[in-house]
Amino acid sequence: MLPREQRVKHGWFVAISTIAGLALGSSASAQLTNVPVFVNPSVGTVYLAGDFSTGVNDESGKNNALAARASLGLGPIVLGAGIALVDYDLFGKESTYMGSLGFRLISAGMIKVMLQAGVGFQQFGDESFIEDIKTADVPIALGFGLDLGIVQPWLAPRYTIQRVTAGAEIENRNHFGASFGLDVNLIAGLGAQAALDWRSLPAIGDPGDFLVDLKRQPVLVSVGAHWGF
Repeated sequence: MLPREQRVKHGWFVAISTIAGLALGSSASAQLTNVPVFVNPSVGTVYLAGDFSTGVNDESGKNNALAARASLGLGPIVLGAGIALVDYDLFGKESTYMGSLGFRLISAGMIKVMLQAGVGFQQFGDESFIEDIKTADVPIALGFGLDLGIVQPWLAPRYTIQRVTAGAEIENRNHFGASFGLDVNLIAGLGAQAALDWRSLPAIGDPGDFLVDLKRQPVLVSVGAHWGF
């Protein structure tokens, strides 16, 4: 049997490793953590949106998030920024931030296509936590949309480059994903939107590491309102 001091240290390590795994799984990593990746090629010159997002399946952690997003279209270039507040069972409320750059490949007519790359960041934990967990995401997506006037459906497959760090430990968790959305434009620039997001997260870490998590396929759903022109 291990000496008492070693048993205590081992118990703390197992507990914190479990928390790290739960945090990584529940984060359902995205450009804005716990929020779908939005890639609507039909977006106009100015777009301001608010979203409520939640996890659908157990692998998403079923955490809730409130997000605010904005984009500015300058000809074929679309600049975006956003912030979200995620409510975690383990850590309480944490903020996450993102920025994006899109280029309209096809913008004439009803069919729209846009290439978009972004970056997102979040830090889990605080001074009372043994190790802060930080995630950085770079999603690269190709969005396909239909501009039907009032209704604008879109679909965007993507590949995300992700780095997860905790202290000196670093894990890469690159993965594929896709999001689907629908914007409904009502009156005076006001409208509503909904989105569904899926990604396939590979397993990371080895037994005994701090950063350990299983393979997961979280699914997110969001609804919100927007104004734009």
